[in-house]
Amino acid sequence: MKWIRYSLFLIFMISASVAHSIEVDEKLQTEKIVYKPSHDIYALFFKYRAGVYHSSKKHLPCLKKSLESQKEVLISFNPKSLVISQCQIE
Repeated sequence: MKWIRYSLFLIFMISASVAHSIEVDEKLQTEKIVYKPSHDIYALFFKYRAGVYHSSKKHLPCLKKSLESQKEVLISFNPKSLVISQCQIE
């Protein structure tokens, strides 16, 4: 009976580590950008997408263009941590 518990735990740990490394690509339009100096990150809000996403300074020009032009940009982010890893203007 213990081997079933251990095998289920092992399966859970493997699936959790795989899910953590997945990234999602989606076209989104920036609604608002807020700088949080205490954490040195930018909190982002997107149109039609719930959640507070986080980005570093290097993605800021792309996100600002989306905000100013009211157009969508291609965003790659981790769905668990909501941290943006890539931003591309199309």
